[in-house]
Amino acid sequence: MNSSSSRESLGINSSSSGSHPSARAVSSGPPSPRPSEASSINDNCDDYNGQCCFNQGPFNPTGDRDCPGPPLNPAWRPCPNIHGIHALPAGTQYLTCVTCRLHGYTQRMNEVSQWATERFAGTVTHNPNGYRTQLCKNCAKEEVQLYWLRVQQHPQPPAQPVNQPGLHWSRRVRQWPVAGGPHGGLPQDLCVCDARAIEVPRIRQCHPCRDITFQRIATNNRNRRDNALRNLSQGSINGTRRKVGFARKLVGANTQNPRQIRGVRRTCPCGNEPMAAAPSAAQEYVSICLGCMGVKVDPRNLPNDLTPPSLNGTVLGGTFNFERMRVRPSPVRKIERHPGARVNIESPWETNPDHDLVGLY
Repeated sequence: MNSSSSRESLGINSSSSGSHPSARAVSSGPPSPRPSEASSINDNCDDYNGQCCFNQGPFNPTGDRDCPGPPLNPAWRPCPNIHGIHALPAGTQYLTCVTCRLHGYTQRMNEVSQWATERFAGTVTHNPNGYRTQLCKNCAKEEVQLYWLRVQQHPQPPAQPVNQPGLHWSRRVRQWPVAGGPHGGLPQDLCVCDARAIEVPRIRQCHPCRDITFQRIATNNRNRRDNALRNLSQGSINGTRRKVGFARKLVGANTQNPRQIRGVRRTCPCGNEPMAAAPSAAQEYVSICLGCMGVKVDPRNLPNDLTPPSLNGTVLGGTFNFERMRVRPSPVRKIERHPGARVNIESPWETNPDHDLVGLY
């Protein structure tokens, strides 16, 4: 529901039942005006929870919004008004202010940036709620190749309509790589967890709807992939069993315990064992987000064999001939990997991968 249409059908009904003293109910008569600066300070935000705006201040026509409800489920639109402190009657518009929509923003941003596996003071630690993790050597090499191809000849793709497959979310990545700097290119971060699960909801959604959106888009995806990479067999993860019609197979303690001893909690998304964690998270040169499959590359930490001799006239002194290296197609769907795509590592264990592998959405 857009802001203008919701305003037209909105009235103020001071006699409405409910726990909130200023519930704004849908009126059958002419639309009533929004509270002005002279109105009671209690007739504004419905979204306060005792930790953010405290329902203070006048209505802000440029910042206050009627929550449309969380995405991905039409049954939850409009906003279900499920806030436990002051749920509103059915049919009531749920107003949320700028202050409330910023509440918890930093916490969420930090959450999707945490490492799932990292080395601290010489010891490998596993964060069960972390998002970023290591790739295997082969996937790392291919992702670094794609990084250099993006830097050299593939600018960030234009935005695509949401209902078209392919490159839509490539416009919302944290950082598309470009040429420049002493290392030949600037860092890449193709994560879209903050754009999809934090930034978009922050525009209009209330506290409970933002929580639902973050759970569905970020947390659930992270948990599903982490669970698969920890518990499925290599043939299940890399698609070998799927190609011949076999069901997925779980691994037991005989596989998982030796992994733990080696400091491995989960496999690479291709099914191979990942590279060991760097001495510190700041020294990692490539990693992947379990929430959205976006790959991060830091050219400052690249080894010599993954750095080209030169690029665009800048001498880099490496040995990596990335232009002659063949990029393999994906193992199950046989989709050609492409530097213009945000995600190029297939998830063969997933029937409906929630990412935009080139050719898919």
